[in-house]
This record gives sequence, C-alpha cells and structure tokens, in this order.
Amino acid sequence: MTLSRGCLDPMGTQPVTESTIWTDEDYENLSLHDCAVLAFAADSERFMVLLDIDYISEWLDPIPPSKYYRFKIAPATLVFENATVERLEVESPQGRWTIAQLSREDAKRLDGPGGTVLTEWRYVVAGHDGELVVRATAFRLSLRRSPVLTESHQWLTWNQRGGCHFP
Repeated sequence: MTLSRGCLDPMGTQPVTESTIWTDEDYENLSLHDCAVLAFAADSERFMVLLDIDYISEWLDPIPPSKYYRFKIAPATLVFENATVERLEVESPQGRWTIAQLSREDAKRLDGPGGTVLTEWRYVVAGHDGELVVRATAFRLSLRRSPVLTESHQWLTWNQRGGCHFP
C-alpha cells in the first residue's frame, strides 16, 4: 500500500511533479508531517519568511524482508508572505529539526493596498526539537526537483537535494 503524504490527492492517484506548488488555499489537504527543515531565512526587504525543507510526497510500504518504510522526497521551499516572526526556537541535539504539524489560527482582517482586504493568520510550524510561529497573509510550498526514492530515512542527503537554496 502506498500512502500519499501531503499531496493534493490524499489517495495518491495524482503524481507529484517538480512543478507542483501548494498555497494557503490548499491548507486543509497539506501535511508537512516528518518533513526535515534544513534552513531558515527572513527576508526583511520582501517581508518573507522561508524554510528549506525535504518534502515527503509519499510513504511506500516496506519490501520484505525489510520492515522499514521507503519515502519519495523532494527538496522544497516553504515561503510565508507578508510575514513577521513571532518566535523561532530550535534545540536539536541531533542537528535535525523535523516538522510535526503546520497549523494556522487567529485570523485577522487587514486593509491592503488599493482597498484590498487581506487575511493575516498565525501559522505555527510545530516540530520535533523546534517551533516557528509567524504571522503571514499567505504561504506557498514549491518543489524544486522531482521526488526521489529514499530507503528507510525521511530526508535527502546534501547531494540528493543540491544543498540549501532560497529563491
């Protein structure tokens, strides 16, 4: 059995491609559970908060005699737009921070430019060994490469992902 994790189609019938982009409109169908965080950046000129992550697109059943799941993983960038950081805490003795859950709460109405109305959310990226809390009007998750198959671990090597990258 193949479990699709975070894809727009929870039954896994839609393949994930390198051109896949998710936005806050996809929030209800997006899971970042167990995605590794490799880097954090705050761009004060563009009011963006960015995370470089290893996005798990699929969990694949073990192939006997192995008892370990396999994973399809792609390097990705998670961008929070019109964002400010409320809190960033990471304490990882292993040197790895993985996301447990992305949640949003506390919606506030903002008057935007030209009479537009924006909704600002409080996003919480809760993780094993860390947490990021931002206020932002939107987010975007973009895959930078097609997912690759990994055996028994939920992250890519430095070479598999092509290092860290922010647009």
